[in-house]
Amino acid sequence: VQDFIVEGGTIYYTDNVGFLYSIKVDGTDLKILSKDYNFKKIQLLKKWIYFYNDKDKCLSKIKIDGSKVKTVTTFVTNETYNVTNKNIYYFNETNKQ
Repeated sequence: VQDFIVEGGTIYYTDNVGFLYSIKVDGTDLKILSKDYNFKKIQLLKKWIYFYNDKDKCLSKIKIDGSKVKTVTTFVTNETYNVTNKNIYYFNETNKQ
């Protein structure tokens, strides 16, 4: 396990390859949510898992069931970010701010 989040009786986690999984806290119902991206620094908000999309160089999100991926913003260009209900905070490498 590289990164994980526990929410509502489910653990969402990434493995050492960067694939995304979910499993119930009692160890049942293991699911592979996606092998299409290298998931790192995951964050959950409102039934979406946010992640830095290395492949497309942007902040993306995937539904907690793995059914849909969307680009959130191209302003985020690294893994240093924090998503809240109203804002996205991120480190701008170019301007060092």
